[in-house]
Amino acid sequence: MNAHTRSEIRLLLVVEGDKTEPRLMEHCFELLNLEGVSYEIVPFSTNIYQLIRYVDENYDGDFENIEIQAVLRELYPERAMLLDGGFTDTVLVFDYDPQDGAFDQSRLEEVMSLLKESTDLGKLFLNYPAVEALRDFSSYGERSFYDSAVRKDELAKGGYKRVVRGRVPPPQFTDFKRLSSPDLANIIAMNVGKIQHLVAPMPIEDTVSWARRPNLTDEYLELSLEDLLRLQGKELSQGRVFICGTCLFFFLDYWGREAIDPLWRKASA
Repeated sequence: MNAHTRSEIRLLLVVEGDKTEPRLMEHCFELLNLEGVSYEIVPFSTNIYQLIRYVDENYDGDFENIEIQAVLRELYPERAMLLDGGFTDTVLVFDYDPQDGAFDQSRLEEVMSLLKESTDLGKLFLNYPAVEALRDFSSYGERSFYDSAVRKDELAKGGYKRVVRGRVPPPQFTDFKRLSSPDLANIIAMNVGKIQHLVAPMPIEDTVSWARRPNLTDEYLELSLEDLLRLQGKELSQGRVFICGTCLFFFLDYWGREAIDPLWRKASA
C-alpha cells in the first residue's frame, strides 16, 4: 500500500517487552510528523518462540492460514480485550535470542518467509541480537560497525545490554527518547548500509550510508531480510551474531520516500 493512501494507522505491535520498542516506535512517529496521518500503537507482549511453538502444535505450523490476533487471543485470553477494534497493520518485533532454549534457526527462517506484509499476515522484524543494536556504535559512520558482531556467550541474562553500556568509546546516544530526526535517518541508513556490506557483499565505501547516496529507500527495498537471517545462522555456527537493528525499517516500507529519504538527504548533506 502506498504511503499517501494511509491516513489512519492502527498498529498492533507484537513484541517481547512492552516498553522499549513501543516507546521507540511512538517516538519515531512523532519525529516523522506525517502530515494527515493519524496513528495508534497497541503493544502486545509475547515470545516469538512461544508463538511459533503454539502455532506448530495447534495449527500444524500453518502461519499462512492463521490470524495473529486470533492466536494471541487463544494464548492470552486475559489480555484479549487489547486486540479489540481491528488493526491496519501487524508488526512483530523480536530479538534474535539464539540463547533461548526454544531457538530454531530453520523454523525462524520459514516463519520470516511468510510474515512479510504488515497489512496482511503481519511483518516480522528481528533485531540482532536485540534492540540495543540500534545504538551499538560510538559515532555515525563508524567503520567498525559494518563488521561488528557479538559473541553468543555474551547474550545470556541481559549480557548484550551490559556489552553496549560498557563499550569504549561509549555509544553515540543512550536514550532512544532523545533521538532527533537526523539521528533517526542516520541509524536507519547505517543498518541498511551494514546489510548491504554483509549480504551483497558490498565494500563499505560503496554502501548507501558511507557514500551518502540520496535514495535510501530504493536501496533498502533491494535488500532481503531473509538473506540477513540466513547469514546470521551461518555466523552463529561460529559462535557470533552480527550486530544489526531492523525494526525501524517499518517506516521505510511505508513512508520512506516521503519522510525518511528527505531526512536522510538533509542529515547527509
